[in-house]
Amino acid sequence: MSKGSTDSVDYQKFRPHGRVNISIIDNQIAQFQALGPFNLELLGALDEIESKVLQKVKQKPWAEVIIFEQSCLATEEVFSAFVSHLKAQKRAGLSARVSALVFNQDIEGAILMIDKYKRCFEVAGLEYRHFENKEEAIKWAQKYI
Repeated sequence: MSKGSTDSVDYQKFRPHGRVNISIIDNQIAQFQALGPFNLELLGALDEIESKVLQKVKQKPWAEVIIFEQSCLATEEVFSAFVSHLKAQKRAGLSARVSALVFNQDIEGAILMIDKYKRCFEVAGLEYRHFENKEEAIKWAQKYI
């Protein structure tokens, strides 16, 4: 199993707030464990590790499952940069076929942030759906790969 973590990235000025760990499941699903809240520096760290880990995806098309832990809060600046990140991945042919985001009931800010995350994927022209548990998200994602 290939893995990567934003904790392994050296930061320049400000320390990233939040953490993202990526692992590849069955060579076709990238599982992101995202511990928020998030700042702009975290997106820079994510850019650095994501391309390395996603090279290990052996089967195309592939899917991603993003599981939020603790908090999913982020600033408008982060959402704007995330849209740019998603669009750049799409232009480069590196986007997942589908993205499933998991917000369980205990995630701080989920009620406020779900629509913001949804909007990021819509603006980037990517297929997205959110779920309350990991199992449902994986089951849905597997239908597309």
